[in-house]
Amino acid sequence: MVTKKSLNKTFKISKVAGYHRYFREEIDKETGEVNLIEVDKSFYQDLYNKDFNFMKMFTNNMLNVIKDFFGGAKADIFNILIKNADKENCIFATQSEIAEACNTSREEVNKNLKSLEKCGFIKKIKNGVYQINVDYLFKGSHTQRMNAKEKFTKPLKK
Repeated sequence: MVTKKSLNKTFKISKVAGYHRYFREEIDKETGEVNLIEVDKSFYQDLYNKDFNFMKMFTNNMLNVIKDFFGGAKADIFNILIKNADKENCIFATQSEIAEACNTSREEVNKNLKSLEKCGFIKKIKNGVYQINVDYLFKGSHTQRMNAKEKFTKPLKK
């Protein structure tokens, strides 16, 4: 059953199991052929976290749809954030720089960034530094996403 809670889950625990097989080389005295002889086999089982409940998105195509569908400054600001995110989902740009790139006012950028922050899509790290929530968008491996998520949810040191 699909519940709202299960839709918010972004990773699940998976199990991998198999055998480690160990071989030694043995040379056939008659033919000189090298044969591999299995000398040991051991079973292993491991649990690991795996990304879950996601779709692959082709960035430029999706951004074009967003721009066509929503249009205006909101779509332009969203586009700038997505295209300029680094490997930890951080964007290094002031509101003035974003406004200039979007050909809109700093006030409009401020309003939209606050709206994105309120819904949890971005987090303002400090002036000129924003991070996209890795539960919404991320490019990279599961481990890289979890490392970036730790930074996103980490409280400020006092």
